[in-house]
Amino acid sequence: MAQKRMFSLSVVDTDKFLEMPQSTQNLYFHLGMRADDDGFIGNVKKIIRMIGANDDDLRVLITKQFVIPFQSGVIVIRHWRLNNYLQKDRLKPTIYQQELKQLTVDESNVYNLDTKCIHSIDKYSIDKYSIDKYSIDKNRLDEDNSNNQKNDTQKNETKTNNKKSEKKFYGENKKVFFTDEQYEKLKQIFPYDYEDRIQRLDDYMASKGKPYKDCLATLRNWARKEGYKFPEIPKENQRKFTWDEKDLKDPNDYNRLLRKEVTIQELIEQGRLTPHYL
Repeated sequence: MAQKRMFSLSVVDTDKFLEMPQSTQNLYFHLGMRADDDGFIGNVKKIIRMIGANDDDLRVLITKQFVIPFQSGVIVIRHWRLNNYLQKDRLKPTIYQQELKQLTVDESNVYNLDTKCIHSIDKYSIDKYSIDKYSIDKNRLDEDNSNNQKNDTQKNETKTNNKKSEKKFYGENKKVFFTDEQYEKLKQIFPYDYEDRIQRLDDYMASKGKPYKDCLATLRNWARKEGYKFPEIPKENQRKFTWDEKDLKDPNDYNRLLRKEVTIQELIEQGRLTPHYL
């Protein structure tokens, strides 16, 4: 592996890059310095711990499409060929040939994940970021069975209420899900690029095999890390309510609210706060 690396201003001098948190930018540079001659890194977790970064910094890089993750835990720097050029007689081929085969190179000399390869990943494999697919399916089956039992005891409820709680799947891989109410909130929060954000999360979940309990909360968390300015929801769409610290299921959430790590609305939607509607 070479001892010197370069970074192109066409990549790191863009608003897209500079708007990321300093810790995320720092992680990108450290990954670039330690990547092999094809731009692959196999010890990303070690690098994150070593420089004091965290998993959220990596998620931002993935969401912003500066790096591409693989099921094996390996990642590749997407703009590697723009940043660095090595003559063939000096290039040491990467040892991650299986991951390299999952990539294509576009006209701009940028890596892209071949979507055909995503579906070929073993659905029962486990890596540092993923959860056993079998346990996921089992939990979903248990959840479905539980929901069916509830439906049998609630036959008098209207079909309208059932539709409101029904989850619909989105994205090319059908990994991202929302209820109708969550989907409408998503469009209010990200009115101009909600479809693009859905697809990014969908690709991430498909490539990593990692599920999320609340896809809307995940997208908002990623956006907050990116420094996204959330629009104000019209007051006519907000229900008035009161709450007290004792209404929190986890007392630690009160400190998280004070540190602005989470919002009251997010806690309500996640079932972690029970408000008293007026």
